[in-house]
Amino acid sequence: MFGYIDKAAFLAWIKENFKGVLSTHFDYELAEGIIDYANSLEGNVDLIYEIFPEITREEIEKFII
Repeated sequence: MFGYIDKAAFLAWIKENFKGVLSTHFDYELAEGIIDYANSLEGNVDLIYEIFPEITREEIEKFII
């Protein structure tokens, strides 16, 4: 699927729904880097589905712009 992830909204949603997952600066920067990389692949967000298997496709699609 092609589109770009709204990084700020997606990371805020992860922090709210998966308490403790992005609790360290390292974890947050890692997730941020993954999203930046997926967005740099001409908006190929399939990488997000593979790296964050706990999050459904429908949930991620809410953040595609």
